Amino acid sequence: MKISVIGASSVATLQFATALASITGTAGIEEGLELSLYARDMDRLSAIADRVAALVGNLAEVTSTTSLDESLEGSAIVLVQVRVGGLAARDFDESFPHGAGLPGEETLGPGGFANALRTVPVLDEIFSKVAAVAPDAFVLVLTNPAGIARRAGSSHRLNVVEVCEAPHALLGLIAQRLGREVDELLGRYVGMNHVGFYVAHDAGELESLLDLVPIDASRTREFGALPLAYVRYYVDPDTYFEKQRNQPTRASELTALEQGARTKLEKGEFPDTSLRPAPWYSLAVMPVLRSLLVGSGERLLVGTANNARLPGLSFDSTIEAMATIDRAGAVTTSQLRALPAPALELLERHARYEDFALTACREPNEENIIQALQANPMVRDDTPLESLIEGLLSVIHQAQVSNAK
Repeated sequence: MKISVIGASSVATLQFATALASITGTAGIEEGLELSLYARDMDRLSAIADRVAALVGNLAEVTSTTSLDESLEGSAIVLVQVRVGGLAARDFDESFPHGAGLPGEETLGPGGFANALRTVPVLDEIFSKVAAVAPDAFVLVLTNPAGIARRAGSSHRLNVVEVCEAPHALLGLIAQRLGREVDELLGRYVGMNHVGFYVAHDAGELESLLDLVPIDASRTREFGALPLAYVRYYVDPDTYFEKQRNQPTRASELTALEQGARTKLEKGEFPDTSLRPAPWYSLAVMPVLRSLLVGSGERLLVGTANNARLPGLSFDSTIEAMATIDRAGAVTTSQLRALPAPALELLERHARYEDFALTACREPNEENIIQALQANPMVRDDTPLESLIEGLLSVIHQAQVSNAK
């Protein structure tokens, strides 16, 4: 079976290889997998590919290529983890919203919108190629904003899910607090990418969990469910803007770590992955791969199309909830846990924003940008939009210039 990794020159791919190697010896796993690593820069890719080969050993034959067609040819599984614009683009996304008094974040708010505007056109090209070369492949999306990214893939009639470690991390904390197994709690989580909720058994259980997320307890009680930590950017943007203001962005910190890792690679050494952990591989990607490779049948938490499960959201809105995936790639979604009205209202608002954002990504103009901004839960009636619009239009311009080259 062939697995294609799109955007494989990331140093984090080494942690994917480590996670993949961990299934060696699992019942039903046969050596002879083919792992195709694709990226645009062969120099950067080669340094990664050599070490990936060492990590996976006899489990998989590792190839690397700058030809997307070559990588996709014969692929049964495609992992999409591109970061369009690299960390420099993320730095912009995490800083330009400050001009309007808002925090910067790579998935939510204006920062996430900027990320979508530059990313969706590139993903459309990738997904179009997947549809042409490997139409039956099972596609996993890690690229942020992952909910919008999955919707882009589904519009190309691909079998695509998005995966994110954030819900798994929250459920891990809850399970530890309650003395339960994470698997027992999967059915209590309902959300969208970076905006989700754990529905507690009762008010007493919710009270026991309030300190697990950096959100004021009174707001959590208002939701009636425990929100994912990222929801803090929606419920208290002023606080997180103040925390970010005049501070280095997360992207700038990651850039320094990336440069250190590249230096190690150039010396023929393995970088210290503990400096930049990538838990999404072990928590979110590998459970799906086990299901596809050995038919583990385990319960998963993945993002799939809403399909009218939440009537207030678009049919193709990405919903993160419990599901199973068989070896043939058939996805069976679960019945969703009923959400308290305030929690559901936030999901509905976020879904409306994603609807408008995807339209703006496909039809990038000022009118569509304003419509998406005004729908975003982080943007209030008194938020000055001028600097945000200017920043987002600059993203579109840069993307158009890049595509023209």
